[in-house]
Amino acid sequence: MWLRLTPHVVPPDPQGVAEWSIGVLAPERGTLETTVLRFCWTIGLRGYPELRLALAREATTVRQQQPRE
Repeated sequence: MWLRLTPHVVPPDPQGVAEWSIGVLAPERGTLETTVLRFCWTIGLRGYPELRLALAREATTVRQQQPRE
């Protein structure tokens, strides 16, 4: 999935990022808010809110695939 190709924008914890504003994510990843928005548009999303939803879905999918103890 595209998340594996984007470590410079999206850190390994999609659940945490899904809760961040773009103003938190951009400096945390050493980039600008505009860069994050352009990244969203490049991967076919309409903006950062849509990226947050995609990250939340991804985190849920990963959590469901993990074996339960």
